[in-house]
Amino acid sequence: MKHSLESIKEERRQLIKTLTPLLKKALRATLSEYYLTCGKKNCKCRKGKKHGPYLYLSSSGDAKVKMHKVPKGLEDKVREGVTAYNDVWKKLCKLCEINRELLWNKKLSGRYYGRKIQGI
Repeated sequence: MKHSLESIKEERRQLIKTLTPLLKKALRATLSEYYLTCGKKNCKCRKGKKHGPYLYLSSSGDAKVKMHKVPKGLEDKVREGVTAYNDVWKKLCKLCEINRELLWNKKLSGRYYGRKIQGI
């Protein structure tokens, strides 16, 4: 079903509106939980019950992956930030789809040629 031009523009406005709060807390990274062993000879971790889980945040930059141990009080905030980034990515993909549709719509209706494209 084809949507009207105004409904498409409204959908785009709403998407942009929902992106702003997500961008404030987005973290581009992956979360991993690790269970570790220590160096003590008689520790329970030597018998199979490892220490943990410890939450690590891995992020890439400059072609290197960096691992950061997440401090105890920040686990929920970090999870929220990673989820926010994933939501931003999905919404951005949808926004690009809408922008393409609006651009094609203007071109096909003849309003594209001879004018600057403003407010797409």
